[in-house]
Amino acid sequence: MLGVVVLHYNVSSIGGGFAVVPQGSINEMLMYFLESLCIAAVDIFVLITGYFMANTKKSGLYKPFYLVSQVIFLRVIFYIVDIVTKVKTVDFWTVLKSLLPMYWFVSVYIALYLLAPFINGFLNILSAKKLKIFLLLIFLMFSVGDTIANALSEVQGIEFNELSFISGGASVHGYSIVQFVMLYCIGASIRKYPQVVTKFKSSVLALVVILCTVVIMGWSFMEATALNYNDPLVMVNAVAIFMLFLGRDMGSIRWINALASGSFAVYVVNPYLYRYFDIPRFVAGNTGIYLLHTLGVAVAIYMVGWILGNLYDLLLGKIRPKLPEYEI
Repeated sequence: MLGVVVLHYNVSSIGGGFAVVPQGSINEMLMYFLESLCIAAVDIFVLITGYFMANTKKSGLYKPFYLVSQVIFLRVIFYIVDIVTKVKTVDFWTVLKSLLPMYWFVSVYIALYLLAPFINGFLNILSAKKLKIFLLLIFLMFSVGDTIANALSEVQGIEFNELSFISGGASVHGYSIVQFVMLYCIGASIRKYPQVVTKFKSSVLALVVILCTVVIMGWSFMEATALNYNDPLVMVNAVAIFMLFLGRDMGSIRWINALASGSFAVYVVNPYLYRYFDIPRFVAGNTGIYLLHTLGVAVAIYMVGWILGNLYDLLLGKIRPKLPEYEI
């Protein structure tokens, strides 16, 4: 989630970094490097979900209710702040929009959660050999295939959706349930066959991360396709980073678990906070200070999100309505 915050720091329409960084500067190079490394963040989040939910047989509507109600709670807080600071005015449509959990990630993540027991049931009936074939097929179809279609579209200036196994819109960039299910299956498979982690030394995984990041960075200067969530190199990088940490026997660290509990709230609140950090001034300034500013903003936004997420749990988190559950 810290990686997501760095990504949004850079996005022209959110934090604004890419919109104001001087072209050809060292700061721009570093921004592209951070973008190329952190673009794997969303994929890693879903890999973690697949890993920890691999044995889940039961699902229901409470978790979606919890996520949606948390989004609404946090959006209302910032809507009130916007009213007080005169960023927005009070009218029916802005109130309605503030009450709707209108985030692509939230919608797709809830869909993944509801499907998780059925995905697990399917994966459990596959032999190791068939599971490998299945993972290879979906990777080739929904990652490699879509990336080729996108790359050709960028080079030629015309759509090549006919070459894609997913049709239309942003879905071909990894913003879809197809991408989330694919990553979930990979994370769950690593949980099912943990020996795959021990096959790779930490030094090898670290080298893979460095090489993927550098290649993604170079490619991103030529094509935006390099920074798609379903780009093969982004996915390989995400798996390598995930396995690099998974291979370390860290035990249970209480403060990490406590901070991790607020990660979803950080995602919800971070777009509202960049306006308070004067990003244009730091992006165009001293390189060292710019890097420290990026790190400081990421940590500050994470802490604000964590505090507000805990505030929600304190005030409303114990509300547990009786909602339908199902088990396979």
